[in-house]
Amino acid sequence: MSFPLQNIEFTQLKADLIAYFRADPEFKDYNFEGSGLNMLISILAYVCHYNTYYLSMSVNESFLASAQIFKNVVLRARDLNYIPRRKTGAEAIISLSVNDDYIPINPSTVITIPKYTNFIVGGYNFFTTQEYLLNFANDYSFDNVIIRQGSYQTINYTSDGSINQSYDIENVAVDNDTLEVYVDGVLWTNQNNISSLDSTSEVYQIELTEDLYVKILFGDNILGKAPENGSTINIIYTITNGDECNGFDEFSLNDIVMDQFLNTYDNSKFDIVTIEVASGGSDYETTESIKSNAPKFYESQGRLVTKNDYISLLSQHQLVNAVNVYGGSDDPINPFYGKVYIAVIPPEDLNLTEYQKSVLLAYLDNRNILTIHPEFVDVRYIYTDIIGTIYYKQQYESQLSTVRNEVENTITNFYESMTKFDSVFKTAKLITAVNNLDYIGNTNLSFSNFIYFSKTGTGTYVFQLLNEIVANSIDCDIISGSLNEGFYDNGNGKILTKKSGNDIIGEVDYDNGVIEIYPGYDITITEPINGFKISFNTNYDDVHYQKNNSVILGNINLIYTRYI
Repeated sequence: MSFPLQNIEFTQLKADLIAYFRADPEFKDYNFEGSGLNMLISILAYVCHYNTYYLSMSVNESFLASAQIFKNVVLRARDLNYIPRRKTGAEAIISLSVNDDYIPINPSTVITIPKYTNFIVGGYNFFTTQEYLLNFANDYSFDNVIIRQGSYQTINYTSDGSINQSYDIENVAVDNDTLEVYVDGVLWTNQNNISSLDSTSEVYQIELTEDLYVKILFGDNILGKAPENGSTINIIYTITNGDECNGFDEFSLNDIVMDQFLNTYDNSKFDIVTIEVASGGSDYETTESIKSNAPKFYESQGRLVTKNDYISLLSQHQLVNAVNVYGGSDDPINPFYGKVYIAVIPPEDLNLTEYQKSVLLAYLDNRNILTIHPEFVDVRYIYTDIIGTIYYKQQYESQLSTVRNEVENTITNFYESMTKFDSVFKTAKLITAVNNLDYIGNTNLSFSNFIYFSKTGTGTYVFQLLNEIVANSIDCDIISGSLNEGFYDNGNGKILTKKSGNDIIGEVDYDNGVIEIYPGYDITITEPINGFKISFNTNYDDVHYQKNNSVILGNINLIYTRYI
């Protein structure tokens, strides 16, 4: 009798061992239930079970798709030349101006705010990312001072002249984006793409070690220059707290700065106003994110040609939680060839700030095809309110709070599990998910969709909802500007004002979901915080989220009634 190899569980292994021994005539009279022999069989089964588990896990950890241990995932990603995102520091924008009482009398005075000037908030350090000069010409004020969270650090090494030199920064919280490497005072460039390197290229590469330290690697005098013997290697970096510092907005100068006459200025002599709160700080890239992004990065080879190339590269950036890309030629209203539109949902907000868009444009800059111009557009969120009645089973009447929680959690989880872009919300699937709860006898739900817009001034307003719109379902209440009381559709493709006279002010393409308001109708008074609201219904209640449209759950307003 051969021993079966397909079973790996302990109990089945033990049973297989006993069956194997009993098949041998020498053991036919043995009592395998006896304490001594039973213990030996158990030990043998345990050994087989543990060895099988160990070998299985060892093989799994050798492949990116099946690895579970974080450091092994990092090592497998390194084979694809992918560097997982480390902790990154949050950035804020402040206005820094000298208090009126301390403005220099001498107009030639220049106050220097050096790079790495320290600011503090809530016990966390921020620093300036470049030098700023306050002088008479700018009224001793600077409106867009960028500060980044982190603590300044520096390490010095002496090169031994060998090829493929490497140096580790033994800290797991290094912010790669702030890393600077100087060789004999000359700034070298981080370059992980070897296609353009030669023996004179003053570059270095970055890898992650098994301990999640940063490793700085220099060239071999073929692909990248090796620092000469005796050269001083100065590594400057910052240690960051990642996403802990997002949202901070009250900063104080924690340094003393000077002008050219050695006059000093501390926090008491400055007025600091926050223009953009700290954002963009992130923690380590997750295991699942690395598994998803590394193969896509390898496929794109660092180029930006296809839609997936853009998505792959942008998905690695800390400012990007979800992204969609589409060509300018896909715009049915105003096609623009040679342009790529990019919609990004950031981790901490609904849309990117203008500064964050500029950061991402710079991130793409060296990889773009010359004739292609990327443009970041705001995400248009399609909200869905859910109203109706939930009929719960009679036996759960005493657990009504539990029923409410389960229903609302099911709805919330359904929305959160949806892909943010290029997805479809199917009402039938959501209704089925709620009806499948043990507590529920039946449901009667309806769905109301709407968007917000916040344009002001005159001009043409075009809203691309990109869904089949039900006639007579468009409604907007506006209480300012010449549109005044709002507008609605008449069911025949025209948009009418709600003011007396019901003038035609626009048109609607029901099939493609495009609403256009003609020029000359302005919105001049400050809009509500979220903007103005346009409500509409879609055919079959399903909602498609295309291009820069994305999904978001609105209000849940449900009545709970006993099912009879």
